[in-house]
Amino acid sequence: MPKRFVDGEALWLSDRVKSLPEDLRLHYANWIPLAEANGVFEADPERILSRVYSFLLPDIGTKDVLRALRALIRVGLVKTWRENGKTWGYFIGIAKGGRLPPPSQLEKFGKLPPSPPFADDGSDSGAGLE
Repeated sequence: MPKRFVDGEALWLSDRVKSLPEDLRLHYANWIPLAEANGVFEADPERILSRVYSFLLPDIGTKDVLRALRALIRVGLVKTWRENGKTWGYFIGIAKGGRLPPPSQLEKFGKLPPSPPFADDGSDSGAGLE
């Protein structure tokens, strides 16, 4: 299971997080641990549901997760793409210092999801599930 540090100041003062509907803002922080060492996660709503919500928030359903994912994409917090028959997500900005292991250490994490086919510049809002 991936372990991630959440940059509280960046989260609490994020204009992008603030642009989410209020009922979806806390979901973002709960999703950060989905990221593997390269910042990528499988953006399948049922997989997210089982990993993030099934134990602590069992009233959350697949439609709720899909709504949250679409909102995260729309405001530019997540980008998605399809590769190898799966939809992958990437948290924009997660590559900033201290949030992920340095690239030189990625091979020690074994098999990682595919790297994103775009730069982590936050310039657009993603695609794939909209």
